Amino acid sequence: MNVDMRGTFLMTKMMLPLMMTKGGSIVNTSSFSGQAADLYRSGYNAAKGAVINFTKSIAIEYGRDGIRANAIAPGTIETPLVDKLTGTSEDKEGKAFRENQKWMTPLGRLGKPEEVGKLVVFLASDESSFITGETIRIDGGVMAYTWPGEMLSDDSWKRTLE
Repeated sequence: MNVDMRGTFLMTKMMLPLMMTKGGSIVNTSSFSGQAADLYRSGYNAAKGAVINFTKSIAIEYGRDGIRANAIAPGTIETPLVDKLTGTSEDKEGKAFRENQKWMTPLGRLGKPEEVGKLVVFLASDESSFITGETIRIDGGVMAYTWPGEMLSDDSWKRTLE
């Protein structure tokens, strides 16, 4: 909560006075976990959900001052943090985690940091000048379905349990 929501709040609080005269764009980082609940991650889910609603509030409160606010909601992105939490792509656990994520993701892979960066650049640019108060998922389609039912119609799901 301290980093995810408090950090977002404090950064916005410091930047808004500087943006009041010229406008601008705020892009906050949430997570697809802020749009759905994960087992045993209630604090993280709550913090990321709070970032989404805080972003909407900023958008409606400061839109007439020329300030836009949006959020991104990444899924699993291939970063050093993923290595730290799950193991590298060479480790047994890291390999298993990545295979499971690929299986669950309609695009069949983890996201790349540069893909997230391009979304942030777009939202910060004038190319998105009529977009505000939105949260854009960049998750390879994970949240596009409510349950991977068709994916479970064969035995391939059992591999994720090994």
